[in-house]
Amino acid sequence: MLIGFLLSECIHLKGFFKVAIYIPCMISGIAVVFLFKNIYGDESYSILNVISTALGGNSHLWASNVNLIIPLIVLAMTWRGAGGTALIYLSNFQQIDNSMYEAARVDGATPIQRFMRITLPTMKSTIVMLLVLQIISVFQVFYEPLVIGNWGGPVNNASMTLMLLAYKYSFVDFEYAKGAATSIVLALIIVVFTVIYFLITNYFKKKEGDK
Repeated sequence: MLIGFLLSECIHLKGFFKVAIYIPCMISGIAVVFLFKNIYGDESYSILNVISTALGGNSHLWASNVNLIIPLIVLAMTWRGAGGTALIYLSNFQQIDNSMYEAARVDGATPIQRFMRITLPTMKSTIVMLLVLQIISVFQVFYEPLVIGNWGGPVNNASMTLMLLAYKYSFVDFEYAKGAATSIVLALIIVVFTVIYFLITNYFKKKEGDK
């Protein structure tokens, strides 16, 4: 939302910045994961470890830290997906009537008050729907913990996901019953959130139609 807001306020080179933030979305997900693994992976040749060694420090096992593995995975996923979401928010910012902001300025409303009283209520439907879609996509996370977390590690399945667990049961451990059961549970969870998404969408459409 912040990136979308900054784009809406941008005067010069707006087209360039739109393309720039969307480019990561066009890159293959597995390529992005390997890119970030080469930045902060455990290997001695990873960029952060090379810089640390060059400065006279020691190599750090970034991806082997149980407390860091989830934030590192989230960082890679955010870098790849934030651009597309930002453009959705940008389109919503551009649909807000400027006269509402002008009236608020005349009444002495601060930028925070304008954001809380005008922007958020206007974009409430978009925020809720994107939140549900994000929850659905999180349950489908697969190759991030596979590559960065080294099969859901580093220890005690610290970054294991249901998608990766179903794959591991079926194609690594050959425990097909467990793999099938995990897949069904995953499918049911996604179906539930998909139904919630459609209910929310229909609710806001009906609400806008009544207006």
